[in-house]
Amino acid sequence: MRKLYNATGLLEAPRVDARGRVLFSNVTEGGVYRWANGAVETVIPARRGVGGIAVHADGGLVVTGRDVRYVHAGVDQSLLTLEGATGLTT
Repeated sequence: MRKLYNATGLLEAPRVDARGRVLFSNVTEGGVYRWANGAVETVIPARRGVGGIAVHADGGLVVTGRDVRYVHAGVDQSLLTLEGATGLTT
């Protein structure tokens, strides 16, 4: 086993995309990240509370938390919001 990333917070929702890159979120500190070739890059900055990640067919991401959002190439669109849903704020 090899350590990929060192951070404070709560890392969640690991997912491997079609290119073998590892996506994950930091629930308490915020953000969705992608690890590839020994480097970590920020994919979605500051968003806290992401508990699930799905890779969309177009390369974007669908993330869950207090709502369900689609994020890709500058688009950040709400897909589902539930009345009274609680969670961390951004």
